[in-house]
Amino acid sequence: MSQFSNSTSSLLSILNVLSDAIAVVDGVGKILWVNTAFKNLFDAFPNLTELMANEVIPGFNPQDIKEGGEDTISLEEKGTFHLCVYPLKGDGDEEGFVLQLNTFKPFQEALEVQNESLRIVTHDLRSPLTTISGFSDMLLQPSYGPLTERQVHAVKKILASVGQMAHIIDNLQDAGRFDLRTGFYSMHQESIDLSELVDRIVSGYITPPEKQSLIPKLHIHAPIPVVDADSTMLERAIINLIDNAVKYTPETGSIDLHLKQSDDESFLILSVVDTGYGISEEDQKRIFERHVRVKRKEHRKIKGTGLGLFIVQNIMRQHGGQVKVQSQLDKGSTFSLHFPLAKRITNPASD
Repeated sequence: MSQFSNSTSSLLSILNVLSDAIAVVDGVGKILWVNTAFKNLFDAFPNLTELMANEVIPGFNPQDIKEGGEDTISLEEKGTFHLCVYPLKGDGDEEGFVLQLNTFKPFQEALEVQNESLRIVTHDLRSPLTTISGFSDMLLQPSYGPLTERQVHAVKKILASVGQMAHIIDNLQDAGRFDLRTGFYSMHQESIDLSELVDRIVSGYITPPEKQSLIPKLHIHAPIPVVDADSTMLERAIINLIDNAVKYTPETGSIDLHLKQSDDESFLILSVVDTGYGISEEDQKRIFERHVRVKRKEHRKIKGTGLGLFIVQNIMRQHGGQVKVQSQLDKGSTFSLHFPLAKRITNPASD
């Protein structure tokens, strides 16, 4: 800890009384100093200053965040925390990092109340929507008498709007129940053949009337091992990515899904590739945040809540995986879900 020897005892005393857990690590991630709150939080480790940060904090990798950053982490039986990383700059090269962990408890309690209210509202909205949809469908049946062309058009517009509202309600509900910090959904993990799940989703996917030529195509690259996952959560994540691709791709474009193993066989990767409007490098930094939507003139008529990618990221984090994006403006986007492999059972699916 010689590089930090100029720190005054008064500063260390201040850090020691803070409720946030504070640690100082060197450039390779070795813990050099911790405050009292950090010791109490990680009391299962008696000699913290003999350990690397990633041995204590799940997923911490200083090589990925050398410029500083923040993340949400979940500690078993400890709760969910906000991790902030601040680089320490010396006269020469970077010397290390300050790690700050603070609890989400006050915000979590408020969000839990909000999510419960939202859950009740979204549940109650489904009943009138179902009624509107049902009676609109009935109006199109011959037994209810003939309709003029204008009337048929109006009824179909009603049904389309009901579909949009149902999709918004789904996303509002999913954003609450799958939120890593405040979610109330209990995961049910089981061995899943992802090739069957994705094939079922793609086969049953209904493109909106204005995008009838945008039919998602699935390519499965064998062998495909099973994953240990929650099928309900994965289905919502995959549907959100397909919906996103359809919304932001012109009717003349294309959407392809590719399912394959990573080169080192440690992950199963599902990629959704579109030829749409693309996302700038700057906007890519924020698209996974709650209610964030990219603003472009091409997007003005596209409806949405800005929750789809937020939901996808939370689902993948709870599965110990990642969602990644590669995109260029006007050249399309590729969103990839990376699932850690639990078992090596293969199936005969092929491209």
